[in-house]
Amino acid sequence: MNRCVSVIIPAWNMGQFLRDAVASIPDVLEIIVVVADSEDDTLEVANELVRERPGVSVLENPKKIPASGRNIGLRHAHGDIIAFIDADDVWPRDRLALQLERLDRHPPADVVAGLAVYFDKLDRAALAPASDARVETRFIQGVPTMIFRRSVFEQIGDFDESLTYGEDADLILRIVEANIPFAILNTPTLYYRRHGNSMMNRDLARQKSDFARVVGLSLARRRRLGLSVEPLSFDRYFEELKPGSTL
Repeated sequence: MNRCVSVIIPAWNMGQFLRDAVASIPDVLEIIVVVADSEDDTLEVANELVRERPGVSVLENPKKIPASGRNIGLRHAHGDIIAFIDADDVWPRDRLALQLERLDRHPPADVVAGLAVYFDKLDRAALAPASDARVETRFIQGVPTMIFRRSVFEQIGDFDESLTYGEDADLILRIVEANIPFAILNTPTLYYRRHGNSMMNRDLARQKSDFARVVGLSLARRRRLGLSVEPLSFDRYFEELKPGSTL
């Protein structure tokens, strides 16, 4: 089935990486870059990409947090499938095709995730971790590893803009609590760049408080819904690749 895919990229002070992120995205309906006020050339790079690649557009984010950028992108997206990538990360080749195929395979899924490969050095020609990069592969509760049917957001709402950190973990917990069909492919669907300017290297106190709030909100919802308050495990969502499928 043909799908119209909208890819949303929140960007703030990521001019040095944004081109890699966009280059790793295959042909899709649209790529929406939502730029917060930056001290570097992020906006200039984004506008250059608009001129160079059809389907790229740029919007302004008045807040310097990913939740706001993602919500702005969602409000302007036209696709029936929504995907996200952070401006400093890269998509593995063929990941989108693999995830789209899984959406409609029995049993159908509304969200398809995968694994994240953390890396510190990029092979720009291959748009993949360099042969001498330090890598670590694991599952994370991060929306850049996932694709979503638009109906997911119509059902559970958008990202919580009161959270500077953990807004994607909050969204994923709401998806699980709502029993939305969810699958995790046991293969990488994101190359996650480690670097000194990463948002995750700043404001550790705010990170701790936001992630604690995410857990507290989830527990409160589950109590209200009569669900178990035991720690959630994602093991039951993992799936092996369909025979013959590769990245």
